[in-house]
Amino acid sequence: EITGHQPRIKDVLKKGENMMTESEVSFKDIEEQLKQLQDQWDKLQNKTSNRQRCLQEAHEGQQYYMDAAEADVWISEQHLYMTSDEEPKDEESTVVMLKRHLNLQQAVEHYGNNIKHLADRAQQLFASDHP
Repeated sequence: EITGHQPRIKDVLKKGENMMTESEVSFKDIEEQLKQLQDQWDKLQNKTSNRQRCLQEAHEGQQYYMDAAEADVWISEQHLYMTSDEEPKDEESTVVMLKRHLNLQQAVEHYGNNIKHLADRAQQLFASDHP
């Protein structure tokens, strides 16, 4: 919305400056109003930039928390698979359990990359003094 108003602000400033340069009469009050308009415009742009940065940081923090919660759920699920009391009864069930265990081990190793990425993001958030 602010960006949409920028051409109008520039136009008003340009018209004011043209009035002052084309006229032989002193327009102190117009010059002062132009300066105030420019100052207020600059302040507004700075405030919106700061707000956008804060919102982006908040978004990044929330995304991290959602990803961390998802990882926690995944780890809990895997923990349930590991702690099952099921014991193999014969050779076939032993082979099936071994394959399941190897698949689980591979999934844990693969998910380790996600956990490392989460840890890196946490360090970045801490380094940027994220709340």
